Amino acid sequence: MPACIPQVNICFEIDANGILKCSARELATGNKNGIAITEHSGRLSKGEIQRMVKEAEKYKSADEEYRHKVKAMNDLEKYALEMKRLLKCHWRKIGPKDKRKMGDAVDQRIQWLDWNFLLAEAGKFEDKMKELESICEPIVKKMHENLDADAAGVETSISVPKIEIIELD
Repeated sequence: MPACIPQVNICFEIDANGILKCSARELATGNKNGIAITEHSGRLSKGEIQRMVKEAEKYKSADEEYRHKVKAMNDLEKYALEMKRLLKCHWRKIGPKDKRKMGDAVDQRIQWLDWNFLLAEAGKFEDKMKELESICEPIVKKMHENLDADAAGVETSISVPKIEIIELD
């Protein structure tokens, strides 16, 4: 996610007494806040609660499928933006032909994401990710080899981006 957009982890919890507890934590700063909501009138009956639990179980597979899609979409977007940043920061260390090839591929994937993020399935995002990796990784590897040959043992600060997704409970 871009740096200017806050990432917030929100948790809803309903206990046996029907008390709703809502907490939110901003991931960047660690700021946390919460509220407990109690309502004695209009409580849900046990039958209504059981019905809601059954509905939640019914839609669990759809939720998991959607979560997988969003993860694949975010992985592709993060990788494309990281490759774009790499091109911008280290453009002198990449040949013009490779620069154009990598830049075009990254721009095409970002444009594809803009047009297809609602309609595409998780597998399509994964395919686009593999295509982009197959174009970018050899260029980044060649860039590292050229730097190694030029530096003759001097360590560089450029690294191949590694995407690590951490799921919070």
